[in-house]
Amino acid sequence: MLSLYKVKNLKSKSKSKFVFGSILLFYLLLFAINEYFTNVASVNFLINSIVVTVLISFLLIRKTFYLHNLVSLFFVTFSLFIFSRIFLSFLGLNSIRESYSFYYGTIDEKSLVKALFVVIISFISVLFGVYLNKSKEQVKDRFKRINFINVNKSYGKLIVIVFLILLPGTLYKYYFDLGQILNEGYLSLYSREAIESAPFFSRLSWYLYTLFLPIIFAVDFGSKKKTKLLIALLLAVSLLDALKGSRAAFVRPLMFCFWYYYTFYSEKEIKLSKLLPILGALLFFTLFMLLNRTDAKVDINSFKIISDLVFHQQGVSFTIIALYFQFQDQILYPTKFYLITSITSPLQFLFDRDVFASGRNFEMVKQTFNIDYKLMYAINSKMFFNGYGVGGSYMIELYAFMGILTVVLGSIITGYFIVSFEINILRKGKAWLVIFAWYWVNHIVFFSRGSFGLNLFNICLTFLIFNFLKYLFESYKLSK
Repeated sequence: MLSLYKVKNLKSKSKSKFVFGSILLFYLLLFAINEYFTNVASVNFLINSIVVTVLISFLLIRKTFYLHNLVSLFFVTFSLFIFSRIFLSFLGLNSIRESYSFYYGTIDEKSLVKALFVVIISFISVLFGVYLNKSKEQVKDRFKRINFINVNKSYGKLIVIVFLILLPGTLYKYYFDLGQILNEGYLSLYSREAIESAPFFSRLSWYLYTLFLPIIFAVDFGSKKKTKLLIALLLAVSLLDALKGSRAAFVRPLMFCFWYYYTFYSEKEIKLSKLLPILGALLFFTLFMLLNRTDAKVDINSFKIISDLVFHQQGVSFTIIALYFQFQDQILYPTKFYLITSITSPLQFLFDRDVFASGRNFEMVKQTFNIDYKLMYAINSKMFFNGYGVGGSYMIELYAFMGILTVVLGSIITGYFIVSFEINILRKGKAWLVIFAWYWVNHIVFFSRGSFGLNLFNICLTFLIFNFLKYLFESYKLSK
């Protein structure tokens, strides 16, 4: 098992903390002057400074953390989802001033400047929180590989049996959804019209499967070979789900399995030279899924087309933040509490199904705390009713609450807990931590294009299933 930190002492870590703290103060001072006194920062200036800041951050992170660490994964995905359009604009391959998604036109200068400030301040705040963590843990020298659940092999067999029971219904739902999409189109799953759903048994199997999946990783199956086989099987099932056009259905489990394997089973760090081809293949997979979903006909031999479809398209999360500032005065029934959407959305779906489980409707816009729905309706109501969405953004949620102050505080707290979590899971190896890891790792990896809060509803249900299975197993042992 690899250690969390690459450095042998904390001097390098302390220097990095000073660097990120200084950069954060610089951007906060510049933001305050630009917001409350005079416009001192242009779009071009911020683009150039962000490129330099990201490159410095990359060097410092590589010096401190391994590539499989959650901090490194956060850096990669944040750069892809937020900074890719900024880098394309810096290289002259595209312009962040133009929007080709949801809103077709030019984004005004003021909104772009504010969005650029928010994303770089949040990014640096997360990294400052990472290096603010004072833990001196050296996992490499002090810990052996963890047995997550200290029971006999029968428990592992029970987990496999439940998995196999849920698998047929789950696969049938994927098959049913794929057929529906081929007939009605991708957005038919989210459109306003009432469309036939998959049979109840398959929907129930699928939902229980998604809740049960984290429990599988909390069982130590005893060898790398069995673990690799399990990971391969789970990724194959996820790939079948992704065939309907949902790239995240495959990428999320893939990123978690990468973190999981290199955190608990591998004795070697993956080399950057090996990781880059994997990332390249993953990007082309997203390109394939995008073309398959939109039926687009393009010349993929053109680098410009590839940069547009892969990097520019993935970087739409930045544009959404800029569009929020441009359209925030046009949002109907605005609120400061978008932060609680991860709590309210499941409850509204369960207890107000006439509004939240019957397709897109105006009442949903009025009642929801989800910035995705409200902003999409403000930008283009027709696209909203047809099933489109802009996606989530924790930075919008934080900024809407108390401005740049909550962006900084929320991001620092997140960075601090990224490191605290990895240290605690390596130190304690508790089953509940490994189960929680499924949600936490996916949350951080896709943090830049998702909500600030976790889906507490699903987490609680997963723990209920875990404790129920454990109770059954313990009762069975006592009865023998």
